[in-house]
Amino acid sequence: MSRFALTFCKEGVFVSSAIIADKPLIVGRANECDVRLLDNMVSRKHARLWIENGQLFIEDLGSRNGTYLNRERITKSQLHPGSEVTLGTHTLSVESEEEQKTLVDTSSLIPFDKASDIYVKATQEEGKGYLPILYRAAQLMGTVSDLDTLLREVLKVILDSMHIRRGFILTLSPDNREPKIRAALPEGEVSACPPLSRTLLRSVFEEKSAILTVNALEDKRFDSSESVIAHNIHSAMCVPLCGRNDLLGALYVDSGKDTIVFTNDDLELLTALGRVIGMAIENSLLQEEKLRNERLAAIGQATAGIGHCVKGLLAGLKGGAEFVERGVKDSDWEWVRKGCDLVNRVSDRIEELVMNLMTFSRDPKPLFGPVNLPALVEEVFSAIRPRAEKRNVSLELQIKEELPEVYADNQDIFRVLMNLVNNGVDACEGKGGKVSVLLRKDDDGFYIEVSDTGCGIPPEVADRLFQAFVSTKGSRGTGLGLACCDRLVRAHHGEIWVETSPGKGTTFTVFLPQKPLQAGQNHPHRPTLLMR
Repeated sequence: MSRFALTFCKEGVFVSSAIIADKPLIVGRANECDVRLLDNMVSRKHARLWIENGQLFIEDLGSRNGTYLNRERITKSQLHPGSEVTLGTHTLSVESEEEQKTLVDTSSLIPFDKASDIYVKATQEEGKGYLPILYRAAQLMGTVSDLDTLLREVLKVILDSMHIRRGFILTLSPDNREPKIRAALPEGEVSACPPLSRTLLRSVFEEKSAILTVNALEDKRFDSSESVIAHNIHSAMCVPLCGRNDLLGALYVDSGKDTIVFTNDDLELLTALGRVIGMAIENSLLQEEKLRNERLAAIGQATAGIGHCVKGLLAGLKGGAEFVERGVKDSDWEWVRKGCDLVNRVSDRIEELVMNLMTFSRDPKPLFGPVNLPALVEEVFSAIRPRAEKRNVSLELQIKEELPEVYADNQDIFRVLMNLVNNGVDACEGKGGKVSVLLRKDDDGFYIEVSDTGCGIPPEVADRLFQAFVSTKGSRGTGLGLACCDRLVRAHHGEIWVETSPGKGTTFTVFLPQKPLQAGQNHPHRPTLLMR
């Protein structure tokens, strides 16, 4: 009885295999298929394979993207050993089972349980020259944060240090364990069909063993002498990348057509490097998981804060609508006026919430230019004065001396001043008072002091004042205003701090440097919080 071995790959990397004999096989994306390919380009039931009179045939089952044999679309065709069929982004290779290669130890193999011993040995024995290469690779771990960049740089070290023509680093997806090429040298190797032995990779992934072939043309572990010839492979090595507890990928290198032959010492060195790379990948995955958890926690906090704020705004809108409805029903225009005032106030707060959310969610990038601070303060006062007068709050500008223009983003500093002066007016609500803005300058830069004679800030809130969704106004505040002020001021390389006395008043001080600072510079003498 004829039998054929089918190998399925994606981008040159082994995905799965199957044996076909007396029973036909259905290939597709659906769960009920005999061979399932997780590929959006593959239809649910893409193609059928069967053996008839000792010959293997394939038939397209009306797939959306078609079935291709040697780049020609087919409906039904006979397949021969060596045939290559394309289904979506996957390729199907055919071998008669009698010709299928098996893994035998024709050269060198390092079992998984010996890899740790080899790494320890490599770091302790300087005679073989392993230590400088391992040191260069380990040094990159502390200087390169992006994983793809790190893997590419480590691969450069390996290619520079050993007689290697090509190298690939593959990682396994945490979700479906599908291998993906993350680094390849020389550049451009991934765009063509990568010279990777599917059988060698499969053995590494299944056995976690490091493998060396001295002559790929004669080594039965290579799954196709045709591909070996096409890619000029003479000698090759493949080692697993392991973390503390799990297999994370593989490192593959070859000497190309060069007659240089890898030795067992080379395999030991590559195995030790595999341990270093595996730990780097694992640390990167742990960091990504930590950031993902922190992001989810931040989203949860933001959702709760926004929900609380929006709930209060909706209550205000509903109350204003009820006032208007009652006034219209009773022809009482005083109730209509009260309702309209309430709706207008709530709409202003909705606008404020949206603007603060936009500021808080993006990374501020100031457009620096000359800004006249006294004129900017007067502009803020003009916008806020009607509201302040209704609350019996006076506004005052104090200038110690004639000030030059500050180099800043006019719109961002306007937003900061609007938030701070508005907060001062709110703090004085109910008893009246005064909000004053003092402008001054020293050799370091400019100071904007916004003071009010209001209620002050409770001690339990003061130390969290610049965190998102922390507010002293209860349901009347968004909890984003001061957090946005802090982000905008820091984007100007400045600082903001507060002095407060419960029941007596509060002063917020904004410091803006004379000129934007260089990266890493700061003003360590500036306080962040003062309580009187």
